[in-house]
Amino acid sequence: MKSVTFALILSFLAVPAWAQSGPYDVWYQLTTKWQGEGMCLDVIRSGRQKNKLVMKKCRKSASQLWRLRPGKNGYVSISNKKLGDGACVDVFNGGDSDNETDMRSCGNYTGQEWKITPASGFNRLTTRFRGSDMCLDLFNGGPRDLQPQLRPCASYTGQFWSLRPVAKIK
Repeated sequence: MKSVTFALILSFLAVPAWAQSGPYDVWYQLTTKWQGEGMCLDVIRSGRQKNKLVMKKCRKSASQLWRLRPGKNGYVSISNKKLGDGACVDVFNGGDSDNETDMRSCGNYTGQEWKITPASGFNRLTTRFRGSDMCLDLFNGGPRDLQPQLRPCASYTGQFWSLRPVAKIK
């Protein structure tokens, strides 16, 4: 009995902090080690970049609140409070926006299946579509400054994400 209890405690401690309080019934703000706690993942709501993602100053906004929904084999889909559960974070395949992210109608697409893996006190986000060697990162400069993209995993601080619980989903 003692070994079972100890094993349960150890397995709970191995679960990342974002998952310990019921990861699927909480809204999160996503920040990076590089940009710090003051810059949150957001959705561009108008113009030619509509529905693409970008880092913006954190504020109380539905476009900066994210929900994780369980999928198969430890993957999650990521939706946004502003756009609702019918829109999921996805990855472009090809063209000028290859490996960039945006919000699209949720479906059975591997670019919408995200793995969240603990790394150095933060988390790495990868997709089933591109695999565990391509991490969610941020453009640094240029016309796409601070927009997320998948890039080869390395020790770049833009690839280390925090999922900060903000509120219970009602």
